[in-house]
Amino acid sequence: MPGCWGNREDNFWLYTFFLGETIFTRLYIGLFLREREREREREREREREEREERRQREREARGEKREREEEREERERERERERERERERDRQTDRQTERERERERERERERAHVLIPVHIAYGYRW
Repeated sequence: MPGCWGNREDNFWLYTFFLGETIFTRLYIGLFLREREREREREREREREEREERRQREREARGEKREREEEREERERERERERERERERDRQTDRQTERERERERERERERAHVLIPVHIAYGYRW
């Protein structure tokens, strides 16, 4: 008669499945968000380039070459800073996902130590 415990073996596999499902869901959502952020960054870059091209055309009409060169160098430095920030963000997210994976591995190790005595106590065979 299934009481409040239910079928313990089914519950074990059910919880194992859901734990794995949540881990993969988190990883997938993380990849999706990272890709969306990169797409936004590409769009910003395109908009910047379009603005730069418009400014360049206006300056060329006025003949301000020196100022244009200085601003172009400044934009290149700004782009490099943005790329460095993006690399740092990616490194941080990679470190965070690695920490999460390590925590999950640690939980799995702890879970095995807990489940074996429980299974033995309730008479399960492996």
